[in-house]
Amino acid sequence: MKSKIYDTKSFFTEAHIKCLGIQSEEETDYHPYEILVRNGVRFALPNYTYGTNGIWLPEENPNMVHMLDDEKNNKRY
Repeated sequence: MKSKIYDTKSFFTEAHIKCLGIQSEEETDYHPYEILVRNGVRFALPNYTYGTNGIWLPEENPNMVHMLDDEKNNKRY
């Protein structure tokens, strides 16, 4: 599964399209959102998922997909 996620990330990155919700192994900081600025207006685009249909996230990249955990995220922001 890991390679499919990275294939998706690479596809969007190479097409210069913001890819929300997927972080590569090189992106180690937790970053579940993008900030876009258009005509001086800032837009926050958050991205979370409730689950991965039983697929485990790799230990070496726990931020690969942003899981919605209300208690954890309420403390973070």
